Parts: sequence; structure tokens; C-alpha cells
Amino acid sequence: MIGGRPDRYTVMLHERVVEAERERTALRLRLTGAALALTLLILENPADRQPAMIALQAYLVGAIVQRYAMPRFPDPRVAIGGLVIDVLFAAALVSALPLASPAWALFAIAIGIAGHRFGAWGAVGATAGSIAAYDIVLSARAVDLHASDLWPVQVLLAFGLICTELLFVTARAVRDRGELRSFILAQRDVASARTAEDLLARLVTHTTLALGAAGAWIRFVDRGTATVHHERGLSQASTGHQIEVALDERTTFAARLTDRDERRESFIRDLADIARATLASLNEQQAQARTIALLSRVTESLRGFVPESEPSGVLARVVMSAETLGGVATVLRRSDGAIVAGAPLGPELVATVRETRPPDLSRSVLASTDAAPRDVAIASVGAGLALVLVSENELTRDHLRALDTLGHVGGGLLARIGERDALFHERRDLRGMADRLQGELREREDTLASTMHELRTPLTSVTAYGQLISKNLQSALAQLAQLDRIIGDLRRDPASGLTLAEIDLHKSARDAAQRQRLLSEASISVEVEGDGPFTAIADGGRLGQVLDNLLGNAVKFSSKDAEITILVRREGDRVVLSVTDSGVGLAADQLERVFQRYYRAPDSDVPGLGIGLAVSHEIIAAHGGRIWAESEGVGRGATFNIELPAAATAARPL
Repeated sequence: MIGGRPDRYTVMLHERVVEAERERTALRLRLTGAALALTLLILENPADRQPAMIALQAYLVGAIVQRYAMPRFPDPRVAIGGLVIDVLFAAALVSALPLASPAWALFAIAIGIAGHRFGAWGAVGATAGSIAAYDIVLSARAVDLHASDLWPVQVLLAFGLICTELLFVTARAVRDRGELRSFILAQRDVASARTAEDLLARLVTHTTLALGAAGAWIRFVDRGTATVHHERGLSQASTGHQIEVALDERTTFAARLTDRDERRESFIRDLADIARATLASLNEQQAQARTIALLSRVTESLRGFVPESEPSGVLARVVMSAETLGGVATVLRRSDGAIVAGAPLGPELVATVRETRPPDLSRSVLASTDAAPRDVAIASVGAGLALVLVSENELTRDHLRALDTLGHVGGGLLARIGERDALFHERRDLRGMADRLQGELREREDTLASTMHELRTPLTSVTAYGQLISKNLQSALAQLAQLDRIIGDLRRDPASGLTLAEIDLHKSARDAAQRQRLLSEASISVEVEGDGPFTAIADGGRLGQVLDNLLGNAVKFSSKDAEITILVRREGDRVVLSVTDSGVGLAADQLERVFQRYYRAPDSDVPGLGIGLAVSHEIIAAHGGRIWAESEGVGRGATFNIELPAAATAARPL
């Protein structure tokens, strides 16, 4: 549509405008010929002018009539009549003027007008007519003819051939531009399609209307069955030269030409190539849209897994979520092919699923009793279970990935539920074990109480006899008293009943080292760092008990000749005592556990109950201090540190 008028009216109006322009150009050429004729008449003898002037006047009248009559009578015969007048006028001038005159040039103007009006073939016809007319004139004037008068024939022939060739070239250029313009417009329209169906329809339409094919259509092949769509013009059953271009793996474009035309075929193939690239882009966009839709459905389905807490509910949710992808879903056990949830499957498909390693996608599988081919996607749902989706529609890799995601989530949830049930049973077993151990511990405490009671009786007798024997046995009596306190610690909190006083940790360390030397003949050195004082607020007896425990452990877990070092130092308002040995050492996870009651190293063969360090920890904590262990690893010795509050002392004089 142009200006709101129909295309047919627009074409007619355009043709009339073009026709008028042609006639104006023809009139200008005829006026040029008339001017040339008038010039020749002026140069010639006045006696020869009269007939020629009459011919010139008649020619001018005919040219003007031709100009204004042609738009009113658009009959080709009127235009041909004008060309005949052009040739006759040139012949009349040649007849009226001497043969030596260049009046023959008017034939060239007639050839030019014919070429302009009717193209190359018009130039050919005008050239033949001009040569024939010139020959007739020469025959009529044979008396005056000379050999030199024949050369204009060759000039006219050459001029006609040149005009014909130029017109042929111009016509081909115009045709090429028109075809190229049609191809560019078709290319632009095809490339601007927004859907695959619109693209294919435009391709067929432009192939038949713009590129001149006799017919065109699109052939689809789906599951081995071919169908024809968008058929236009001659059908595929007609005869002629056929062109086929594959647009994708299932779509083929076909066009039919009445005759083989390489140029037209090249345009059609180029347009099909552009359509193929555009179709690939559109298919990719559609695939992305389908993927997004699948992901949305999967995301929505995954939300439904949250409230499920039983295996049956999880399996039912997996089946329902898989069926939202399009098709019928089933969960079966791979070991025996038993259906766990979902729709039943045929025995052949069950056997195929059991032999297939998921994830897998199979096409055109006979999965039902109606012998219709189906697409089958298989994914894993945890250990030993397979999720099968059977669909009449085409399943893609995106469907398989979505199904695999559902299977992975469902399998993970089934595993978590299994772990939950296992933990529940384990907790029930641990509760029973705890009750049993609590009873055993109670029996052990009763046994310890009885044992302590039995030990107290001989201990009292030994103490009494020691007092009677000698006052020099005060040290032995102190140790017996300490032993009595240790036994009492087994029945009560060892940190209770502290008797605090200012204790010199250096002296306590020397005394403890001496006691241990007498018991084990160990090599123990006592060192100090700094000037002191090393006085702390502590219970001397309890502190001695802690030192005896630390030194006893150092001796037990070191070789016989190993050196044991006690270092006493002052750190601000704290006094620190360290016992270092080169014995078996401690692993990193044992540095804190050694202070737990009854803890013993798993591979230790040193006798003991695992009580001493636990009691020492409680005693030091009751003093407001800190005890900790350090070791570089197993086999590299250990250091046990005690930190106690320092006693307030008067400032020393300078």
C-alpha cells in the first residue's frame, strides 16, 4: 500500500509515469534529428531544399502527435508506427539530398529511439530497417551511386550492434539490481521472523513470489514419518528442476523451478542458508525457554519435598514431580524389577531399565502394549532404585537433567530418612548402655567405699604404733596422714577443706624431688628462673600431693636414666611450676583428656587407675590456679605446668 491506494492502482500509475518519461525522451531525440536535418538543409543547394523541407515539417508534426497521443493510446502499435516514421524520415532526407551529404546519420537517431523505446531487440529491428531503407534509396539512385557511398551501411551496422550490446548489458544490470533488491528484501524479512513457523512461511512465500520459483514447501520428518507444510505453487508431485536444502535434522526446504536457472537457484539456496541460521537461533531460543520452564517446574516440585518424612511419601512425591515433566513416571527396584511406586511397566521395558546405567535417554522405544514408540528417560533414585519417565512427546537432554535432579534429591532425602531412623535406634541402644554403665558405676563406688573402710582400720593401727616408736618418724607420719587424705579423696571432693598458707614453691619442689628420689632413685633436678620470691597461697599438703602425682607420672612414663626437670619461675602476680620429662609424650587430642577421671592412654601398659591427674586438676582449680599439659607429640616427652596466685610480699629495699 502506498498513500492508502491499492497496489494495482499504484503499479498502473507508475507505468503511466514511466511511459510519459519515455515519450519525452523520444521527442527530444526526434527534435535533435530534426535540428540535424535542418542544418543539412541550410548547407545544401536551395534547389534541393523544397522536398526535404516538406518531409521535415511532416516529421515534426508526427513527432508532436506521437508525444501526446501515446499516453492516451498506450498501444504498442502506435509506438512502432513512430519508429517507422523515424526510419522513413531518414530515408526521405537521404533521397532528397546528395548522396555525399551525411543525412544517413538520421538512421542512427532512429536506431537510438528504437533502442530507448523497445530495448535491445528494438535496436536490432531499427538497425535492419535502417539498412534496408538506405539500400532501397541507393538502389533508386543507382545512377549517382559511387563506391564511397556504401560505407555508411557498415557504420549503421556497427552503431546498431553497439547499441544492442549496450542495451543488453543495461537490461542485465537492471534485472540484476531488481533480483538483488528482491533477494535483500526477502532476506531481511526472513531474518526478522520471531517464530519458527513464521520463518518457514516467509521462506516459502518469498521463494515463489520474489525469487520466481514455481513452487515451494517444507518437509518435516518426525519418528520416521514425513509430512509437508506451507506448500505454495506447484506441489512436490509436479515436474521440473527441484532444489532441496536441509534446515535442521528434521526440517527440509524444497523449491521447484520450471527450468534450470543457476542464478535463480543460487538466490534460493542463499535465502535458505539464511533461513537455516535464523531457524537455528530460534530453535535455541525455544530450547532455552523450554529449559527455563522445566527448571521452574522442577523448582516448584522440589518445594513439595520439604514436609515429607517417610520413604513412601518421598517416593510418591518423586513420581508426581517427574510426571510434571510430561509423561508417566515409575520407580522400580533394579535388583528384581519390582515396582515400588508409580505406573506399571511392560516386562521388556523393565528388563531394559535393569540393564541400563542411569542417567540415560532412549528414543522410539516400544514401551506400551499399543506398539506406539515412546521416549524413555531413566535416572537413579538413591542406591538400587531407578526413576523411569515414559512420554509420547519428545524428551530432550533438558528433561533428562531435570529427571536426574529429582532422582538425586529424592535419593538424598531417602538416605537422610534412613540415617535418621538408624540414629534413632542407635540412641535407644546408647540409652540402654548408659543405664547399664550407671549401674556398674554405682556398684564400683560401693566397692571402693568398702575397700576404703577396710584400709582405714590397719592404717589407724600403723599410725598409733608409729607415734609410740619414735618421734623421728614425723615424716612417715606425715605421709601416712597424706595417704589418709588420698583415700578420703576417693569418697569426697579432694578440693574441699583447704588449709591455705604462704608456701614456698621452690622448697616444696625440692621436698617432692627428694621424696621421689628415695622411692625411685630417679634423676630429678630443681631449677629456678629469676630472683623470686616464689611464695604462693596454697595448702601445703594438697600441693605436695599434686607434685607427687606429677613426679610419679614423669618417672612412670620415662626411661630409667631419663632426666626430669622442675622449673620454678615468677610471672607477674603468678608463680609457675613446670615438670618436664622426656618420656612417651602425648598426642594433641590427649592434652586435655588426661585430666579426666579414669582416663588412660589406649595403648599404655603402665599400671594405674587414671585418678591422680584428675584429682590434681581439681585441687589446683580450688586454689584459683591452673594446670595444663604441653607436648610436641608422642615419643617427645611432656611438660605439666602449675600456675598459682603469688603471695603478697613487702617491697625489698634498694
